[in-house]
Amino acid sequence: METLETPIQTRGEEVCPRCKLAIKVDARRCTHCGEHLSATSKFPLYVGIIGVLALLFVAFIMIKTIRRSDLNADTPPTDGQQISQPAQPDKPLPLNK
Repeated sequence: METLETPIQTRGEEVCPRCKLAIKVDARRCTHCGEHLSATSKFPLYVGIIGVLALLFVAFIMIKTIRRSDLNADTPPTDGQQISQPAQPDKPLPLNK
């Protein structure tokens, strides 16, 4: 009868997802079964970095747009332009009677 021993995991080691034996953290392949490790273990990190960069880009574009619209709204009218008044209703609005 064969007994399965769980290897003692130290700080510089991870567990292989295929054979469940201890391997080094920076290993690209498992030394026991040959399972390829680096692409799957770093994928969430890359997705997170790309997501943060995309959020920063969107925030930058929003801030630029808001600042540009604020600058356009704050410009005083020139001599040829008049400030437009809001439209007045023809008759008074009915109140809750």
